[in-house]
Amino acid sequence: MVAVGPALVYSMMQASMSLVLVRYYCPACGYPGLAWPAYARLGRPPWYHPGPPPYDRWYGDPSYQVCPCCGFEPGNDDDAWSGAVLPLSFEQYLRMWVRSGGAWLDESLKPGGWILAQQLRDAGIMLDPNAYNPGKCRD
Repeated sequence: MVAVGPALVYSMMQASMSLVLVRYYCPACGYPGLAWPAYARLGRPPWYHPGPPPYDRWYGDPSYQVCPCCGFEPGNDDDAWSGAVLPLSFEQYLRMWVRSGGAWLDESLKPGGWILAQQLRDAGIMLDPNAYNPGKCRD
């Protein structure tokens, strides 16, 4: 048996933890590049929604981080606290965004060859195919 010092054990743990790729997804469009979770307890997709918006009561504090893909803002678009908008479910927001053309909020982050239908599938988001025109929402 070889004795290993605490510094080496810590260094090995740090190295193995740095290999874990954590992805945070937009709950509306499935974009996998958010900087932090949309809600404190949302977790990874696919999601089961226990009830209607506002979602903070189900998933904890919202991040208010705007999705660079669809523009959904957790805690704002799903809540009517300001009285300025009606609260939208993730599905309602997604349908509205797609029907408006599905333009990216930040085109500089749009991956080459991006296809909305694939992004939705990868995130486990099911959307009625009649709710959008996949030909409109691609490169």
